[in-house]
Amino acid sequence: MSCNRSGAPAVGGVGIDVDGLDVPGLDGLARGPDGSVDAVGLMSHLRRLDADGLATDYEVLELVTAWDRVGSWVSAQQLTAMAEFARRPDVMGADRELAKASRAPVGGVIRARPDDEIAAQLAVSRMAASTRLGLAVKLADQFGLTGQALAAGRIDVSKARVIVDECGRAAPQHLHALQRRLLPRAGRLTAPRLREHAQRAVMALDPAATEKRSKAARAAARVILTPGADGVAELWAQLPAQHAAAIEQVIDAVAHRLKDAAPPSDTRTIDQWRAAALAMPFIQAMVTGTLDGETPVPVGTRGRSPVRINVTVPASVLLGLSEAPAQLDGHGPIPASLARLLAQDATWRRILTDPQGRVTEVGTTRYRPSTPLTATVQLRHQRCVHPACGARAERCDLDHIIRHPHGPTTVTNLAPECEPHHHAKHRDDLHDGNALQLMLAQSRSQPPPPVLQPNTDGTLTWTMPTGHRHLVAPPALVEPDTDATLIHATQQLTTTTHPTQSRAEQALTQLLAA
Repeated sequence: MSCNRSGAPAVGGVGIDVDGLDVPGLDGLARGPDGSVDAVGLMSHLRRLDADGLATDYEVLELVTAWDRVGSWVSAQQLTAMAEFARRPDVMGADRELAKASRAPVGGVIRARPDDEIAAQLAVSRMAASTRLGLAVKLADQFGLTGQALAAGRIDVSKARVIVDECGRAAPQHLHALQRRLLPRAGRLTAPRLREHAQRAVMALDPAATEKRSKAARAAARVILTPGADGVAELWAQLPAQHAAAIEQVIDAVAHRLKDAAPPSDTRTIDQWRAAALAMPFIQAMVTGTLDGETPVPVGTRGRSPVRINVTVPASVLLGLSEAPAQLDGHGPIPASLARLLAQDATWRRILTDPQGRVTEVGTTRYRPSTPLTATVQLRHQRCVHPACGARAERCDLDHIIRHPHGPTTVTNLAPECEPHHHAKHRDDLHDGNALQLMLAQSRSQPPPPVLQPNTDGTLTWTMPTGHRHLVAPPALVEPDTDATLIHATQQLTTTTHPTQSRAEQALTQLLAA
C-alpha cells in the first residue's frame, strides 16, 4: 500500500469502515485485513437494497448511515484527484514518465492556476474551487491521517475541514499528534463541537504559540459593514472573545425582556428581537449624540448592567503552574493568560475545576444564582443533552430524567433540554388541556418518543424510536491536568484551608475568597 509524506496510507488504498453498521447482508461482504469493506463492493450491495422494501425504520436509518460513509469516500477520491491535478505542470508533454517526474511532491502545487481550471470545469466560483483545492492538498500531505479517516467514512468533509483549519494553526511538528488525538472521537461529535475540541487541543499542546496568535488576532480587531439586498445589511466584527461574549449575552437578555413585554399582536421572533436589541443603543446615540458607557463619549459602546458570563478555569492556571486553556461561556477555549485576567475581574463569574476538568466551585463575586441547583446543572452539561443539539443550557428547560415524583430533583436527575427536544421526549404529556393531543399521543400508530436514561457513571443514554442508542457525557469544560504536582495542588483546593497547604495553595484560596 502506498503512503503519502505524513505516513498515512494513500486514500485510494483505503476501504470503508463498516464498524457499527447494521445493514442487511453486510456480513456477506469480503473484508480487508483491517475489517474494512471495498468501497465499490459496498456501493454495489447498497444499490441492491430498496429503502422502500426494508421492514423497519431501524434498517432504513442504517442504510442512510451507510450511504453517508460512501459519500465521505467519494469526497475523498475527488479531493485526491484535485491534489494530483494541482501538482502537475501546465504542460505535461508526450513523454509520460518524464511528465510524472516533473510533478511537484504530493501535497505541492506547481500548476499556475488550478483553482480557475477546476472552477470552470465544475461550474463553481473560484472561491469555492480554491477552498476545496486547499483542503485537498492539505489532506494529501500533512493531514494524511485525516484524509484516510475521510476515505474510510469515519468522518465527513465538514469535520475534515474543521481538523485542517484548527490544527493548521499549530506548528507542523504537532500535526500528527493532534490528528491522533482528535480523530478517534471526531465521528461522534458534530462539527461545531469538534471545532471546540480541536481549539482546546491546539491551545493545550503549544500555549506559547497560542498566546502569540491570540495577540495577533486581537490586534486585527475590526468591524465591517456589508450592504445587502432588500433593505438589510450584514455587520461583521472581529473582537476579543470576552467582548463578543458580553455583547451576545446582553443582546440575548434584552431581546427576551422585550419579547416578554410585547403585546400579543407583536409576532416578531426572538432573532428579530436580538437584532433590534443590537441596534437600540446606537439608535439612541444618534438622538442624544452620546453613547453611554463607563465613560460617556460621543461615539462608543453603551454599557449596561453586567450579564452573567462564565469563565471556567483550571485551578492550576490560577496558580500560575499551568498554561492550559480555559473556557469562556458562549465562545469556547481561551488562552490561560486571558483567563487569569478575567478571573480577577468582578464582571465575570469564575468557575473552578478539579484535575478532571469538572466544576468544583462557582464564584459569586457579582452574581448569585437564584437557584444554585439550576446553575450547577447548566454548567455541568453546557448544552441541550440531545446528542445532535447545540442549544445552550441556559436557554433550555430543566427536565427530570426520571419523572417527578418518581425521580428526585438532583444534579444527576436533571438535564437541560431545548423546547423541541423536551416536547419530543414528553409527547404523551397533556398540554393546555388539549384532549385531542393526548388522544393522538396515545394512538398506537404514533412512534414512541425517545427515551432518556441516566447511567451510574454520570452519562446519559438516549434510545431513539428506531432502537439506536446514543451515549451523552457531561463535557469536561477544560483539559484535565495530568501533572501529579498540579493534581495534588488542585485537589487540595476542593477542601477547606488546611495547615499543610503550600503557600501557593493558600494564595489561591485567598484569591477565590476575594
